[in-house]
Amino acid sequence: MAASWTLASTWMRSDYGLDDGELKPGSPTTPYPLRGSTSGGVTTGPTARPTLGCVPGADPDSGATTAYCNCPGADSVLPTLTTGTDECGYTAIPFICQTKTDMDASSSVYCACNGYPGTLPLLSPTFTPYDPCGYTTIPDPFPFTSTDAAGDVIGCRSSMSSTECVAPSTTLYTAPPPPTSTPTAVPQYTFLMWREFDYEPDDAGGHVHYVLSGLSFWAGSEQNPCDQRGTYDAQDPETGEYLNGYSDSMLFKDGICGVGSNGILCTSSDGDKNWSCKNQGGIGNEVATCQVLGDTSHYRGCSEVGLEVVLIENLICTGDINCDA
Repeated sequence: MAASWTLASTWMRSDYGLDDGELKPGSPTTPYPLRGSTSGGVTTGPTARPTLGCVPGADPDSGATTAYCNCPGADSVLPTLTTGTDECGYTAIPFICQTKTDMDASSSVYCACNGYPGTLPLLSPTFTPYDPCGYTTIPDPFPFTSTDAAGDVIGCRSSMSSTECVAPSTTLYTAPPPPTSTPTAVPQYTFLMWREFDYEPDDAGGHVHYVLSGLSFWAGSEQNPCDQRGTYDAQDPETGEYLNGYSDSMLFKDGICGVGSNGILCTSSDGDKNWSCKNQGGIGNEVATCQVLGDTSHYRGCSEVGLEVVLIENLICTGDINCDA
């Protein structure tokens, strides 16, 4: 995946794990506005502000005459203050740059700034009093950003091309790991919609024969339909009348086989060939789809005292409705 480098707009001051000197003089850097003077001490804010708890120290290599301040959170020691009564009464970590010499690069001199993960070049002597490291603001240490194949956002000091990073880089954002498993598929079951013919015996004239006494249409089990007769009957959603055959709009007000207790509405938009069944009375999620069986339908007989029942398969349905549980 090719990376595309873009310029970052801001730099948040934080530790990127880079040592001073990893960026050498000559890196693309634009000097920023300068403070008036750094030759004297550093001026702190109002004395009423709480201090950082800095403590004074001395450099034994200089004959214990060079005093400095050790401050919590500072990347290096800080000079003593020349104003106020507390020589280490810092209320905030100041922005301080100092000159350093790179012995590995022909003794070239550069600026090392407190809190900055790299180095900066010396400033031109265009102001007085002149301080070669008199930076007051600094450039973004990682002005170029790119997103790698894993989704991590990478910050880079400079870039030669669209895919290469020159000088130190850092990960500005780590993408979350990909899912370790695929989502579980919704179970798919098969159930049927039956048309029921009820016949009662009639022995008029001394001969027993059966007379059609009722028609109904309902949804239920494919394996044991006789056990679910009359449980999930279809109604006209407009009139509430019970249907005796399939229609382009069928309401099962009590749901089907324990699913859709607020009602399931099945509708067809292609001339009663296919249906979409949704819960919540038709405004919820689709829970099943149905197709007309036509010539492939089968008959099933159910018998009980005083009644003969013939069931005809009309629609076959699949979805998250298990009528054979």
